Amino acid sequence: MRSRSSDRGARGPRTDTDATGAALDWPRTLAAKGATRFRTGHLRFRERIPSGATVHCFLVDCSASMMRSGGLALAKAMLQVWSEALYGTREPIVVIGFGGNSAQLLKAPGTAPLGATWIRAIEGGGGTPIVAAVSTTEKTLHRLRRQSPTARIACWLLTDGRFTVLPAPPTGADWCAVVDFDSGRLAVGRSKEVASHWSATYMSASELVEQT
Repeated sequence: MRSRSSDRGARGPRTDTDATGAALDWPRTLAAKGATRFRTGHLRFRERIPSGATVHCFLVDCSASMMRSGGLALAKAMLQVWSEALYGTREPIVVIGFGGNSAQLLKAPGTAPLGATWIRAIEGGGGTPIVAAVSTTEKTLHRLRRQSPTARIACWLLTDGRFTVLPAPPTGADWCAVVDFDSGRLAVGRSKEVASHWSATYMSASELVEQT
């Protein structure tokens, strides 16, 4: 009997899963193919989340205020530490960045990548579209729930709270934490309000750094 991989190499894709059971990601596959002739190297798969795993979803505030204060640089450094730790435990992560007028998925659900190149590439500037961030988070978590219904989802919001709208908590998360990057005598305290509104754990970024 020929293996699935040899079958696919000889005749093209035959199934929507790879040898590990990961599902074929058609949008990313077609994007990789572009206008070229299809090759097996274009195949992209969605990583399967282990049953009962905890998925850590990080919402990173990439606004201009975070850049000016040094908060974004600190958030990226913390994200690197957490990513390396979660890589070691094989706990999946999701990363969503928001700044300017939009939010975008920076790291799709799956094992944390080894290395910091992708984190260093995160850019910032503009406003703080917190509503778009929550909306993008909910869409991402709902897709994750359909794929991995038994997964536990922890949502981490890294922000200085420099926005006027008090966002609703993202549906789909089992546990939330707000990491506050707003400090000093001009701090507005908005992150604490968000934590209270979300029934989330509140953490000060500066205190977290002192503890590590």
